[in-house]
Amino acid sequence: MLRIHLNRLFNLAGPAQLSKLIQKLQTCIDLLKEDGSDNWVENFEAALEQVENFDRRSLDTIRGFYGGMCSFSDGGICENAENEKRRLRLANEILQLVEELR
Repeated sequence: MLRIHLNRLFNLAGPAQLSKLIQKLQTCIDLLKEDGSDNWVENFEAALEQVENFDRRSLDTIRGFYGGMCSFSDGGICENAENEKRRLRLANEILQLVEELR
């Protein structure tokens, strides 16, 4: 039953992709907290809550973080260089999962 419900909401990608997205979002939140990027923490926590509640709008919410000025795909969000490399990798992985779930 849950699989059918998820498939209807998230374009047949299934629970595996959704689980990966939740994991990547939480990892990103933890990284941003560690680096002190509070504005992005709030945005990603809200998006994570939407995903966990099977709200299809969560995909559009997350996609809205990318593109344009001051977007999450821009460089320089994390002050620590190693955190910034991890953040950019996570940003790409999250966007890829969102596109698979659309």
